[in-house]
Amino acid sequence: MEYCAFTDESNFTQGRFRSIAVVTHPSEYCGIVQPELKAILGSSGLLEFKWENLRNAKYRFCAEKILDYVFRGLRDYSLRIDVLIWDLQDSRHRIHKRDDLANFERMFYHLLRNALKRREFGAEWRVFPDENLAIDWETVHACLSQAGRWRDLVENTLFGDFISDAHFHILEFKEANSKTTHQCQVADLFAGMAAFSKSHYDGFATWRRQYEQQCALFAEEEVAFSKAENARYEIIHHFSCHCKNRGLGVSIDSKCCLYTFNPKNPINFWHYEPQHDLDKAPTRDFGVGRGQASTFNIKNRKKRT
Repeated sequence: MEYCAFTDESNFTQGRFRSIAVVTHPSEYCGIVQPELKAILGSSGLLEFKWENLRNAKYRFCAEKILDYVFRGLRDYSLRIDVLIWDLQDSRHRIHKRDDLANFERMFYHLLRNALKRREFGAEWRVFPDENLAIDWETVHACLSQAGRWRDLVENTLFGDFISDAHFHILEFKEANSKTTHQCQVADLFAGMAAFSKSHYDGFATWRRQYEQQCALFAEEEVAFSKAENARYEIIHHFSCHCKNRGLGVSIDSKCCLYTFNPKNPINFWHYEPQHDLDKAPTRDFGVGRGQASTFNIKNRKKRT
């Protein structure tokens, strides 16, 4: 069977917590999902949804409509969403001269490889990452064409396994414009929720307590939140409640962030944890050892505006 995968990221250049999300569904539904998402945006008076713009009621209502559509799409269109979050202050990332771009490429690889394997064995794929991602896709293609060389440089081949992994086969790997590829906007929403829930759980817990006590006679003194915080907390609350009511296995309180204990569930929030003492993020040093970044994917990177 043929599937499509659409990716986007959150907090690539700032913040402690970074995230990437991938939205997947059978290719046969592209002609349905794409125009229906476009109609949702149109009904909200938006051309494009971006998490960073979620600061008012207009964007909040649109986000709620998108989430409600996703919940229906899990059943009707076999939608699946996988999100990977990592912490720049854990033992893997708290190192000198960390190369965030090369690290992002590895995280992209980990997420996509695992997400694609959630479908049936031998599935064929068309992968559409948002073109605004900071990855130099020419380097990615160079890695694909030099899998043997990369295998000598990195413990686990970056993207190279896409060629030889019998579990799935990549038919197409092409950048997409998120303004016209609305599944990328769904990925943006989920990546944004993931990173925000990780960095703002305490604020969310306070907001939710106040929200639940609005009708109480002796409510505690209220904490003031910004418009952006209020809008985002409402979306996290909307999403979390629907996940609980639908038995989707997504928790927010157990790990103080959005988290899925069973990765087989159709909405999977996965927090990367260092696998062993030698699991370190790549660095910018020339000639670094096995498991670190090589210079050929650093020198030739294009600057993105």
